[in-house]
Amino acid sequence: MSHLRFGPNEINSSYLIDNADYVACHNPAFLKMYKHKMVENIREGGNFVVNTTAGTLEEIEKTLDARTKRILARKGAKLHVIDAEAIAREVGLGSRINMVMQTVFFGLSNVLPMDRAIALLKEQIEKTYRRKGKEVVDMNWRAVDATMAAIKTIPVPAEWADIEVEREVIDWARPDFVRNFMDRVNTQTANELPVSAMPYGGRYPHGTSQYEKRGISTRAPVWDPKACSQCNTCAFMCPHAVIRPYLVDEESYAASPYTDLPKAKGKKLKGHRFMIAPSPLDCTGCGLCAEACPDDALTMAPLADIREEAVARYDWASSLPLKDDLLDKFTVKGSQFQQPLLEYSGACPGCAESPLVTLVTQLYGKRMVIANASGYVLYIFLYLFTQLQRRVGRYRRCRTVHHG
Repeated sequence: MSHLRFGPNEINSSYLIDNADYVACHNPAFLKMYKHKMVENIREGGNFVVNTTAGTLEEIEKTLDARTKRILARKGAKLHVIDAEAIAREVGLGSRINMVMQTVFFGLSNVLPMDRAIALLKEQIEKTYRRKGKEVVDMNWRAVDATMAAIKTIPVPAEWADIEVEREVIDWARPDFVRNFMDRVNTQTANELPVSAMPYGGRYPHGTSQYEKRGISTRAPVWDPKACSQCNTCAFMCPHAVIRPYLVDEESYAASPYTDLPKAKGKKLKGHRFMIAPSPLDCTGCGLCAEACPDDALTMAPLADIREEAVARYDWASSLPLKDDLLDKFTVKGSQFQQPLLEYSGACPGCAESPLVTLVTQLYGKRMVIANASGYVLYIFLYLFTQLQRRVGRYRRCRTVHHG
């Protein structure tokens, strides 16, 4: 979350904004994560912008909680939506929406005359990206030019001001630490907690990342079992240990709702079915799994279209007993049937560091003590990775991209 202030005079003091003229939600997942906290500090008549595929009142009101609607109506805020990712993909920028959302800001905030703002944006684009070539500069220019026409202003219904606020549903199955502390940190409301609520010594219990299920990506991988060669390269490459292979015995397969699972390849896997099941709500949408797959068995699909089915598939697969003793773990395929002891990290999408750490925990995790959490750890693990390659063996099309 960023707080940005403009003014005619030099600003020397640092403080957060509690009366914002302009609030923007760049990821629709934040509407579920932060809910009304996103707009509670918007000023009377302020602008609220959402990057979303929803383009009508009927569609957008399904994504807003009741408190958010009531705040927008009572403060007379203006609601705007734009599908920034669609613009970025159309001009060739993939999921990079920064120029689109910057243009929206200047277009709605009136910080500068729009003609002047666009001229300055394009000047900065050329200065920043000219080393990458004219094609990259032109793509960003096209994104700027296409933005203003794509903004839709949604009228805020007056009846939202008196809308009944639903009571918060508490999931008592979640551990106390997760409910009472971690969830507050993740929703940026931990400032309201007393010191006594902090974990003693700043210690976090192990395995808490599995409860976050942030759903921050707008796209997630879909597996085609007919095209898959069962090499496990996708799981090997995943920076967040989100995409996993599973071995399903015939008894579990017969009782499962899934009838399309292929037989597992290899003599040691006889009597099992093979399954790739990504966790869509932990995926960051980097697409490395689909890029690394030598069989084109993975495609990135809109999360909104596959969410319910993909979550159910992952929940079923993750409930299966772990079968980690059938293959040599010092191979690419065998290593990915091991339980990763660092999973669902908060690393950047496409991080080149986290898959190395994950792999080391899969190979040696039960005998590891990690004592270094600084940036230098990257170089340590790159060295370890080159040594592990000799034992793990040849891997196909394993490429890493760091978008940080």
